[in-house]
Parts: sequence; structure tokens; C-alpha cells
Amino acid sequence: KTGSSAPQLLRSSIVDMTMGLQPKETSTILLVRHGQTEWNSAGRFQGHKDSPLTPEGLLQAEALGKRLKAINRQVDSICASDLPRAYKTAEIIAEGIGMEGAEVMRVSEIKERSYGIFEGLTSSEIKDKYPEELKESEKFDLDYRVPDGESRREVLDRCMTALESIADTGAGKTTMVVTHGGVVSILLRDLLGIPFGTGRPKGSMRIRNTSICEMRRELDGRWSILSIGDIAHIETLGLGEAQAEPVE
Repeated sequence: KTGSSAPQLLRSSIVDMTMGLQPKETSTILLVRHGQTEWNSAGRFQGHKDSPLTPEGLLQAEALGKRLKAINRQVDSICASDLPRAYKTAEIIAEGIGMEGAEVMRVSEIKERSYGIFEGLTSSEIKDKYPEELKESEKFDLDYRVPDGESRREVLDRCMTALESIADTGAGKTTMVVTHGGVVSILLRDLLGIPFGTGRPKGSMRIRNTSICEMRRELDGRWSILSIGDIAHIETLGLGEAQAEPVE
């Protein structure tokens, strides 16, 4: 767990070497959520704690890699959160694409939000043990920090900085970024202009395990969202509905 202050980030080289640079070519990001884990299946908050991929989660990752290879989708490099569930997913996808031996770069800044005292608990357990903290969290205030955890603003700041740096490093190329449901949700909410601090929207985008969100970093530094929540590889194999995260 992190402390109550902003986390000390391990600055990855991909962030350090691109600070302040303007993109000279467009770049494409395939933002992927990790495969299903045991705690996903049980409905438990994970955060910075980890849980192994389930057999279905392994199949989801394999299916995504094979799908991308079958359609000859260009993937020039792969980055992943340093949490094992995301890194393992990335390795399996890389193998399926045919990128054996290619390095999956660990980027600590794109790890999941720390949920502090909520981690390891189900929603019903949190409601029983920490009703006031849950009530505050559900207001979706950018600056509310779950005790011993992170605020949404802290997560947004570190993840957006990392994503922009990854895109600028991969200008003219396609980079897969394997991360977490909470990260994808917060990034999408910000990029699509969905306000924070207003509670859950009337509708929600479902961020399922191994779903792909395709994004393009334009020459002016703005982002274009090309697709959200693509799980054609799961539907084709009939793996069942992947666990989903509503937009944070």
C-alpha cells in the first residue's frame, strides 16, 4: 500500500528521455487491460496488491495475441505495468503475436490506482467496514484519497505523463500498453471530458479484461480515441463475458 502522501514514482527511462518533447509524427497506442485474475472473478479490489491470472485470463491474453497476428496488426513495441498480472498478460500477448524475445518494458507509472484500505475486499465488505470512506469515494472527487491509497488526480497525473511519453517515444509507430481497469477508466474519463465529482454517469463504458482501446497521439499533442473496449477476440472464442470495470 502507498502512504497518505503522493507516491514516490520510480521514473522509467521512457518517461525521462521524452520530457518536454513535441511529437513529430502521429503515434498509435493500443491500451489493453490485463487478463482476468482470481480477485477479478471474486469481485475484490486489487489496486497495488496482486492476484494471479485465472485459466480464463490466460486464454484471454492468448486469444488477443493470436487475433492480432491473424490480422497482421502492426505492434512495434509493448509496455506494461510492473504489477505481475499486467506484465504476464503482456508477455503472453507478445508470444501470440510472434514477438518472442522482444522485451516488454516495465513502466511503473501505469500501474493500477492504490485503493488503500479497500484492497483485498469486495464492495459489500467495504460497505460494511468502511461505509463513510466508500460514500466519499463514490462522489468521484478527483482529490479524494482513500486512506492509505491514491487520489484519482494522482493516478491521472502519473499515467497521462507516462502515456504521452510512451507515445512520443514511439512516434510513427504502434505501441501496446498493458495496464489496469482503473487506469483505463480514469484516462478515458479525462480525455472524453466526462466531469469528475459528479458521481457515476447515467451510462457507463465497460472496460473488460483484455479489451483494447485504440488511441492516436496527433501532431498537436491532442488525442483521438479510435475505439473503446474491443473484445472481438473473446467473443470469437466464446470465452464468456470478461470482468468489466465501469468508468472511474
